[in-house]
Amino acid sequence: KYMHNINNLVFQLELFSLQLLHQKIQFTACGFFPLDFTLLYSIVGAVTTYLVILVQFQLNVSSYEKNVRNTALTEVRNVTLTLDL
Repeated sequence: KYMHNINNLVFQLELFSLQLLHQKIQFTACGFFPLDFTLLYSIVGAVTTYLVILVQFQLNVSSYEKNVRNTALTEVRNVTLTLDL
């Protein structure tokens, strides 16, 4: 009887492994959309695009701030020179 139980268990495990082998496993987000590499590529693309835009915006802001500082210094020098004359 003990050997029969072990043989039955081995047979059940073989059937289960065959079922897993031939059945496509797919993960979903509550059944709404599949969680696969397509989703991963989309997320990576969106994050990359966001970071590129953010870096470009930061470069424009720092360039603008530098121009504002230079303009302010030039105006202060012009006012100082005008007052000295």
